[in-house]
Amino acid sequence: MALVVDGASVVSAQIPPGSTNGTTTPSAGPPAAAAMNRCLQAFHVGDMAGARAACEEAARLDPTMVEARYMAGVAAAAQGDTCAARAHYELVLLAPLLHPQVVAIQQALASDAFQNCVRGVVAAAPSQPVLPARSTRDLVAQATVAFRNGDLDLAERLATQAVVDEPNDAGAHKLLAIIYVQRGLSCDAKAHYVAFLRLDPGSPLVPRVRQIIAHPDFAHCR
Repeated sequence: MALVVDGASVVSAQIPPGSTNGTTTPSAGPPAAAAMNRCLQAFHVGDMAGARAACEEAARLDPTMVEARYMAGVAAAAQGDTCAARAHYELVLLAPLLHPQVVAIQQALASDAFQNCVRGVVAAAPSQPVLPARSTRDLVAQATVAFRNGDLDLAERLATQAVVDEPNDAGAHKLLAIIYVQRGLSCDAKAHYVAFLRLDPGSPLVPRVRQIIAHPDFAHCR
């Protein structure tokens, strides 16, 4: 899939609004913006090593710059470093706002190419111990940590328990949907995305979630 092997074609479709000929001025501080500019310029000349370094620098300088994290993943994948790419993609999936390429990212992470680095790959999010949960909020937070560390089994168990304990927790449903997509369980994922839409109809994520469940991968699910 072009998302993870052809950085040039991906970035040409993903340059943020307001950019010109591969340069842009994101709404971030000057150092992060400068690094993002270098990232885009490197992509456009096919310099994946330079693009990755600049994208990772931009993401370090401004952790809210999700596009920098996404492009760092694309560049890492283009270099054949799938574990580093997975780490970046997982952080994109955990961002507060859903990325336009979320379905493609989830499909990529579920592919065979990424299965040799499922556990403990997120260098940007240091491993944290999972402590005994005392509330639904704790469960969701711990499930997120497990997800970031690549432990989908633990993440699923914790998120499922959160939904069982509090069926009306929209965030727990959303996280469980993301986990199920990575496991290739599209119908289970859709059920929890639908629950999220029902429970939090005013969320800014609603339009993106509707786009996700309208994807052909979910067409066979009732």
